[in-house]
Amino acid sequence: MTVCPVSPNTVLANALHHAEDILTPRILAASPERVVLVVGAQINGVPHVGTSLVQSLAFAMAARLRDRFAIPTEVLFSALDNAPYELTTDPASGHRYQRAYAQALGHEALADLVTGLYQPLFTALSRHLKIPHRVETYSRQQADEHFRRTWLRLQSRLDAARWWLAPSTGIPHLRVPCPAPGCGWAEKDAERTQVHLIDRETARITAVCLHHGSYEATLTPAGDAYLDLATLYRNAVKELALSDPHGTLHVMVKGGDWVFGSHLVDEALQSVGLTRSQLPARLFCPQVVTDTGAKLSKSLIREGRALLPEGATNWMLDTRQWPGTTTEYAEQLLCLTDTLLSDPRHFFRSYSASEIGRMMTAPARQERSQSMNDTTDRVHELHLYREYFDLVAAGAKTIEVRVKHPHLADLAAGDTIRFRVKGTDETCEVKVERVTEYPDFEALLDSEGPANVNPTTTRDRQLANIRAIYPPEKEALGALAIQMQRGPA
Repeated sequence: MTVCPVSPNTVLANALHHAEDILTPRILAASPERVVLVVGAQINGVPHVGTSLVQSLAFAMAARLRDRFAIPTEVLFSALDNAPYELTTDPASGHRYQRAYAQALGHEALADLVTGLYQPLFTALSRHLKIPHRVETYSRQQADEHFRRTWLRLQSRLDAARWWLAPSTGIPHLRVPCPAPGCGWAEKDAERTQVHLIDRETARITAVCLHHGSYEATLTPAGDAYLDLATLYRNAVKELALSDPHGTLHVMVKGGDWVFGSHLVDEALQSVGLTRSQLPARLFCPQVVTDTGAKLSKSLIREGRALLPEGATNWMLDTRQWPGTTTEYAEQLLCLTDTLLSDPRHFFRSYSASEIGRMMTAPARQERSQSMNDTTDRVHELHLYREYFDLVAAGAKTIEVRVKHPHLADLAAGDTIRFRVKGTDETCEVKVERVTEYPDFEALLDSEGPANVNPTTTRDRQLANIRAIYPPEKEALGALAIQMQRGPA
């Protein structure tokens, strides 16, 4: 068993019996139908132990809130693919430019990156704690109509919030990457980027590209121009968009270093009219620090500007080097979260890298190890368009068609699928009875019967509809027929 740390008492720890009590006032006030814990990470290389710690604590806290308040909970992982991939300086103007991961790698490569670096750990944590999870890139988030309408609404009142979002300049900046084919460069600090509101649903952006000179982009809720916001600005828009919960309480899960920045975001949100009760709920997790008290930074260490702390090892900067399987890594993380959540004194504090290393390498508890291998009652969350959702909810659609993405590789009979209508909070659950793989969609429809997939239309129309969703490179992954049984309403 992990030996508990020696933690001092604090005013906050003294006021709580359990770490999750910090969220009790918000849950009692909101009476939510469900709680979503939102945790993010920049996709700028391999994850390090601090990232894993916050992510595992999001799952562990979701399980505690579910059990404590009898409320469905889930984890939403925001993969911030707008992190800089390339940086350069224009020798003529002196302005710095960047290309983000989203523009440099493209959607498919990014999906593979997120799947490879994060999905295995999420699957292990989700499977053990029976907490469903979703992964959303920033590219997908910024393209959402509600997010863009929220940005336009905030932009019209930016004068009230701008000094909170950019205290040094009063100019919270955004980047709209150059739309020229194969380009995607944007002025990093956006000195020459201007926003002009045309009406409530339209903004015109003017900017200067490193290679193509001046350009314009039009931002609308349904447009395709890419909107990249500075960190505080992005968080203000995201959290404003989540402030109207429709029965859902969103909890922002962050590392302890975010405490100070969140004060500015809260002041910005209040300056545009939110009340204290409308501000997002937040959970600040323990921070991993060096022997100087500074945050453990893989970037500083790799750049040679800081040394690997005494007692730390290489796997802490690159979790792929953990000396064991992903399941064993998740097992150790969950033992660690059990310790940190066992007493508020252990949760609301920071830990040295050597102390985290000590607790992460202690023998795992036997009951935790055994339960990590328990694959029963797993819940997968998938989105459906309204027309198909209604058929599933009515029990008329008994076969769901998907491609063999990595996140569905372990889908099996006995699992539960929670379908959600795209863009809403409406859900229904089904029990998986069988999963069968086919080489393509035609073979699937011929074997399973079109009426079981969609009883309202013909085979040929179904095939066209499915291929409109999944292009040939996706179909080549393999087609999955998921036989399901609708549970009680």
